[in-house]
Amino acid sequence: MLSKKHHHHHHHHKHEHVPHIKKATAQQMKEAREKYLKEGKRVLIGDLTDAQREAIHQRIESVEKMQQKDGDFLSSTDWGNIIGLVLSFTPYVGSFLKVGFGIIWGKIFSTDGKYITQDQFQSEMASLYQKIETMLNEKLEDSEMNRCMAMFIDCQNRGNNFNDLLTLFVDRHHAKVGMVPNKNVDYRVEPPAHLLELDDDTLLQMIRTQFLAYRDFLEGALINFSQPLYAHILGSLYGMTMLIYSNFMRDACFQASAWGFPSDYIYGSGDVKGIQQTLHDKTQDFHYYLARCNLYYELQLIKPAVACHPAINLPDDGYKLFGQINNLDLFEYYWSTPLKCIDNPDSNGNFQCFEPTGVCKIFKIDPSKSSNPINADPHFDTVSGYKPTYIPFMANSGPKYTLQRSGNFFVYLTVTFAIYDTRIGSEWDLLLNGKKVLTLNTTPADDGCLRGPRMSYYYEEWMVSYQQQQASTYITCKFDLQDYFYSVDVQLNGNGGLLNSVEVSYPNYPGKDFVKVNIPKLEGNLSHPKKPVQKF
Repeated sequence: MLSKKHHHHHHHHKHEHVPHIKKATAQQMKEAREKYLKEGKRVLIGDLTDAQREAIHQRIESVEKMQQKDGDFLSSTDWGNIIGLVLSFTPYVGSFLKVGFGIIWGKIFSTDGKYITQDQFQSEMASLYQKIETMLNEKLEDSEMNRCMAMFIDCQNRGNNFNDLLTLFVDRHHAKVGMVPNKNVDYRVEPPAHLLELDDDTLLQMIRTQFLAYRDFLEGALINFSQPLYAHILGSLYGMTMLIYSNFMRDACFQASAWGFPSDYIYGSGDVKGIQQTLHDKTQDFHYYLARCNLYYELQLIKPAVACHPAINLPDDGYKLFGQINNLDLFEYYWSTPLKCIDNPDSNGNFQCFEPTGVCKIFKIDPSKSSNPINADPHFDTVSGYKPTYIPFMANSGPKYTLQRSGNFFVYLTVTFAIYDTRIGSEWDLLLNGKKVLTLNTTPADDGCLRGPRMSYYYEEWMVSYQQQQASTYITCKFDLQDYFYSVDVQLNGNGGLLNSVEVSYPNYPGKDFVKVNIPKLEGNLSHPKKPVQKF
C-alpha cells in the first residue's frame, strides 16, 4: 500500500470545464441519510417545488425501469467469473503459462473461435454510452462520437493483433517445455497462418512494438473517456477500457522480461515508473475519475436538485465490473496471494473462505451479508463492488460475519476492513466470538494493526470538488488465536462510518505484528458444526 504522496500525479489538464457544483452541506447530507433510513425513499436535496421533486422522482424511476428491461453486455456478462479465472491463473513462475489479456479479450470479443466483426465490436462499445444518452436525453456531440468510433476501430484492431501474438507466444512457450496447448478453451482464437512462420526473435520484437503502441493508445483512451466534459455519459465506457488496460498491463508485469524488455522499463528506474507502479497509479486514477463520471451522471439525472441520498449508480450493474478492477492491482494484491470474492455465505450463514486449488489466499466477502441485521447503502462502492454497510452508532449489534475454512482448522487469521469514515476520529470495537479484542480507529497507533488510505466511491460532492484523493481507510488486524479454530465470528461495533469491504486470510505462520488473543470457542452454537472435517 502506498502513502498519500503517490496520489498527486493527476493530469492537470483534466480539471478544465468542470461544471460548477452547488454543494449540499454536511448537515443536509446527514439529515437526508437519517430521513432515508427512517422512510426508505430516496431523499432529494435542493431548493425544489413539490412539482419539481415529483418530476425528478419520476425521471429516476423511469431510468431504473429502462435498465431492468434492456440488459446489455455490461450487465449480462459474469465479470466475477471472468476476472476470477484471470486471478486463478496467476502465473506461478513455472512452465504453465496463461495470459489474462487473452482470457478477457477472447471471452468478451470473440465467439466460436472467431473475433466478432467490426460492426459488432462498435455496437457493443457504443451501447455503453448510448443507453446513458437515452436516459439523460442528451447526445454526445458528433465530433466526440466520431472520435469514439475511430477509437473503437483502433482498439479492436490493435487488440486482435496483440492477442494473436500472445496466443502464439504462449503456444511456443508450452511447446518448449513439452506441453500441448489447450485449444478447446472457449476464449481461444487461432492466430492467422502467416504469423506461424515468424521466428522467435521477430515474434518478440512484434510483441514489444505492439505492446508499446497499444499501451499509449489505451492510456490516451482512458484520458479521453474520463474528461469532465462528457464524464456524465462515458463512465461505463471508461470502465470497460480500464478492464482491457488492467489485464494488458498485468500480463506485462509477469511476461515483459520474457518478451525482451529491459529491466529498467519493467521495474522502473529514476524518473521512469515501473509497470506495476503504473498499473497501481492508473487504478487509483480510475476510481477517482469513475467517481466523477458517476457523480456527473447523477447530477444530470436529478437536475435541478443539488444532491440526493442514496447516490445513484451508473447503469447496468456496472459496479460488478468496476468492483473487480482493484483486484487486478498487484500492489494491493501481491501476485502470489491473489484474491477470490465470496459473495454469499453458505446455507448456515457461514462464509466459507476457501479455494480448493489453494491458489487464492485472500477472500473478499460482501459486507452487506451480515448475520446481524444491518442497514446497507443501496449505492454500490465501485472499489469493492459491494453495498457499503452502516456500522451503527453506539449500538451493540454491528455487522457480524462467521468465517470458516470448509472444515479446515486454523490458528492464524488476518482481517482487513475498508471503512469509509463519515466522522473523523470514529472508533470501533472488534469482537471475535463475542469477545472484544481491539479498539480500532483510523489514526496510526502501536496496536499491531496496519493502516493506510484506500480509495472508495466518493459519496459527497465536496470530495470531487476539492479533489480529495482518499475517502476511506483500510485497517488490517492480524491474530494468533493460540489454538485450533474452525469457526470465528468477527463483529464490528462502533460510532458511525460505513464498511466497504472485508478481506480475510489464513496465514500458515504468524509474523512479528500478530496480536495474541484468547477467545471462546462457539462449538455449542448450531451454526458451528460440532464435528469438523479434519484436514491438515
